[in-house]
Amino acid sequence: MPRVITCTAPPMEATDCILQEIAAVGHHLEAMDAKISDVTVASTSIRADIAGFGETATNLDLCLSIVEDRVAVFPDQKAELRSLHAKVTDLEDRGRRDNVCFFGIPEYKEGSDIKTFLKNTLPEITGIQWSPSNLLISGSGEVEEMASRGHRGETKLLLRLPGRATMWDPLMGDDPP
Repeated sequence: MPRVITCTAPPMEATDCILQEIAAVGHHLEAMDAKISDVTVASTSIRADIAGFGETATNLDLCLSIVEDRVAVFPDQKAELRSLHAKVTDLEDRGRRDNVCFFGIPEYKEGSDIKTFLKNTLPEITGIQWSPSNLLISGSGEVEEMASRGHRGETKLLLRLPGRATMWDPLMGDDPP
């Protein structure tokens, strides 16, 4: 709102009155200039904050995209885990089929050398004549020796998971297939 200067005094005093009014307007302008300066500083700070929020939103968008990609792959990984579980179970079962268990042999009958005992006793127990070519009896240390010599015979590696169901539950949330 414009200021109206009204002076009813003689001319000399009117000049003083006008000067006082001009000084008052000058002080008022200085105060407004300080306020405008404060508003400019605050506006600059707000702009910087808004720019930071934009960058943060971009980063959050990128993180969300990565998480969505990982979540989209999870059902495939779960299906693959089920498939691998079924294969391991099948391989374990197949490995157990090749195992031979003997019951009823008196304790300590084998003496100190189990391989010699089996080579001599197995034909007697089964009634089948086993030749050295079709009877392979190995201890665990000999399997390692054969592997180091490059022997690629019928050495089998069995993966035993005694706590398979216990391991399965936390991963899948339900019973194994």
